[in-house]
Order: sequence, then structure tokens, then C-alpha cells
Amino acid sequence: MVSYRILKALNIFIFIGIVLSFLNIITLTIFYFADLSKYGLNFKMRIGVIEAYGEQLDFTLGVFVTLIINILLRLVLLIFARKIISNLMKNQIFIKGNYKIIRNTSFVFVIMAISDNIPHSLVITKIIERQNLLAETINSSFSLSYGFLIVAITLFVFSLIFKEGIRIAEENKFTV
Repeated sequence: MVSYRILKALNIFIFIGIVLSFLNIITLTIFYFADLSKYGLNFKMRIGVIEAYGEQLDFTLGVFVTLIINILLRLVLLIFARKIISNLMKNQIFIKGNYKIIRNTSFVFVIMAISDNIPHSLVITKIIERQNLLAETINSSFSLSYGFLIVAITLFVFSLIFKEGIRIAEENKFTV
């Protein structure tokens, strides 16, 4: 079993990650919707605005929303990890709650596999449209993030194994 101090340290790091994720959402929202030049800052940071071939291309809300969704999904993963660690600190390992967290984590990774490359695809598609580039020169097709997909499948299989472990642990409670 992992020592209590290591679990406590992991719990603190995950809490810091959760706080930083919230701050990331807040700052992205402020920088997206607010013009900070009236407060003495000499720039207006716009998410989804890039300069390509001398023109500014504005991707507005699509990229902003998908970035926020991706941050929220990572935030959910941090919250799930914190719940698992707090259960381990209480020495609650083979319980239904942990099984559900692991299974739901695999579902979040599937969503992340689908949504992770959407901002990039939006940007590349817009550049191709705007510049009348040949689609063969730039790959603008949507793609899955295979790393997230592999993690999702692995966690789902692990959750099934964990479910079986819970069943065996419950049977052992009734064995004399």
C-alpha cells in the first residue's frame, strides 16, 4: 500500500491543479471577452485569432468553447483522481464508488479523444477556406486523439477487473 504521506502530497498537487484549471477558465474568459487596453494593457488577447498570410483570421466562439470544454474535461479528471486518492487514504479500495469513478474516467477519456483535436481542425479548415489552398496540401480532416482512446480502453478494462475484485471481496466477507 502506498504511504499516507505520498497520498496526501498527491492530494495537495491535485487540489493545486483544480485551482489552476479554474483560474485558466477565468483568464481565458476574461481575455476573450474583455478589451484590457482600457486598463493600461497594450494588447487585446483574442483566442482563435491568428495571422495567416498577412490576414487576421477570427475563429471566434468555436475555438473558445472547445478550449473551455477541454479544460472542463481535465478538471473532471482531476476531481475523479482526488476522490480515488481520498478513498485510498481512508483505506477504502474495493468499493463500488471507486469502480464507478474508474469507469466514468474511461468515458471522459473517450470524450477527450474526440474533442481534443477540434480546435486545431477548426483553425486549419478556416485557413484552407480563406486562402483557397488545396486541401491535399494541408490535412484538415478530423482525427481522434489515439493516446486518450488507448487510456480510455485500458481504464474501462481495469474497471471491469475492479468490479470483479469488488465481487470477490464481498464474497470473502461472508466466508468464515
